[in-house]
Amino acid sequence: MRRDAWQAFVGRAGFRDADLNNSLIIEDIRLMRSKEAKLFGYENYAELSMETKMARSVKHVMTSLSELTLPSKVKCQSDLVELQDFANKSGFNEDLQLWDMAYWRRKQREANFQISESEVQSYFQYPVILEQLFQLCKDLFNVTIKESNGALVWHRDVKRYQIFDEDDREIAGFYLDPYARPGQKGLMPRLELGQSKSVAAGSLPLASLLFSFQPPNASNPSLLTYEDVNVFFEKFGSSMQHLLTTMPYGDISGTNNVEWDALHVCGSTMRMLLQSPVVLKRLSRHIDTGKEIPDDLVRRLYQSEKHLSSLDLLSEMYFGILDLSLYTKTDFWLDITKDVWRNMMPFALDKRDSHPCGFAHIFIGPYAAGYYTFLWSEVRFCLLKCNVSVIQLGKSCFSMLDGRGGRLCRLWGSWLHQRQGAASNWKAFPGYFS
Repeated sequence: MRRDAWQAFVGRAGFRDADLNNSLIIEDIRLMRSKEAKLFGYENYAELSMETKMARSVKHVMTSLSELTLPSKVKCQSDLVELQDFANKSGFNEDLQLWDMAYWRRKQREANFQISESEVQSYFQYPVILEQLFQLCKDLFNVTIKESNGALVWHRDVKRYQIFDEDDREIAGFYLDPYARPGQKGLMPRLELGQSKSVAAGSLPLASLLFSFQPPNASNPSLLTYEDVNVFFEKFGSSMQHLLTTMPYGDISGTNNVEWDALHVCGSTMRMLLQSPVVLKRLSRHIDTGKEIPDDLVRRLYQSEKHLSSLDLLSEMYFGILDLSLYTKTDFWLDITKDVWRNMMPFALDKRDSHPCGFAHIFIGPYAAGYYTFLWSEVRFCLLKCNVSVIQLGKSCFSMLDGRGGRLCRLWGSWLHQRQGAASNWKAFPGYFS
């Protein structure tokens, strides 16, 4: 059953159904984007895409990702041997395949770290997290966030908030829609950027944050999983880059005109604040006892986050390199996929696997020749984290990024060069997952 479900997922929009086959469609998309690049004087679409990236060249990205490949594969092979041994001892007498990974990974994580999701949730009450998040923003950015009473909203659960600077001047606002409503909104968390700051137009930044957290009930507030808390912080951090901008011109304020491979750094920075036990404890309050989350549970949470993360890292690198390869080479997409998969992944490519046909990020989304930017932001943050504390880094990153808008590239690049020092080698990054 696991195999059938997995094959249906990776085979979607592929060769299984001629009426829904995207194979020729994605070839047309690649061809049209190649023609577009050549009209502007570029050899391929990936080179055109680099004009809006900090990396500046496909070669630089490919070289940087390649530096990560070997150490990541070594760590992944070691982790997979341990997982295979665990599965065998648990009564599974076959070689693990890709469709077995999610099940046995969860089983091993539960056995190794003894973490109960319900136990973790009991410490993370949404109202407490929201209150402490606002206080954290005050500590980091010298801003005060207040609820707007009487604001027009689209649902009773939605709240509108105003952001005030240290002189009590309103500088931005946002809507927060926290709870799941099946049939009314999707499950994926979203950050929707509204109007930008513009002195000429007299407009302040506005954004909407939409989540699908467990709604409260008559006896308990909304309780969040640890993953929910991470997602909340990441999206909120990304919104701050838009909302706290000091640039007076709409076209270059907030996230406008920011290089794509730096666009996720603020979100990553905010999420990484949770790697500080002080911050995590500050957010926690047990639903019954009111106590903070205990040190032992914090330690196990951090350890469980890195469980088999070597495979996650390889997967992200694979998709980043596949994306760039599809937009630099002219071979058939399946031939390119087989070649990149063979070099990157520790499993054989299943003959029914046509996952690029459903790779929406790079064919209908905005990440064509730019999927690597997710990992790029993580790497940039983690390399800097080697040299400064998480809280200090949070203040430094946001003071550099939030106010500059389209001036980000040279300022951020210069600051990276100053702070990274010997840690600038990408080969050090897999150590973060150890």
